Amino acid sequence: MRSPETLLAPKHSHHERQERIITEALADRWPDPARQQALRLVAMVGLGTLPLAIRLDALSRG
Repeated sequence: MRSPETLLAPKHSHHERQERIITEALADRWPDPARQQALRLVAMVGLGTLPLAIRLDALSRG
């Protein structure tokens, strides 16, 4: 049986890739290097709330 870390590694890798893509897209729009940490935070929060938004939408459609 694989360890929990092994099982979560692909999911973590996918999440990091999504975060990087979103951060890069935001940086294209707002290229100021001083904003990079804030843009990364926006990407992280967006990715974190997406599953909740999907679940709430599914519940509301009932």
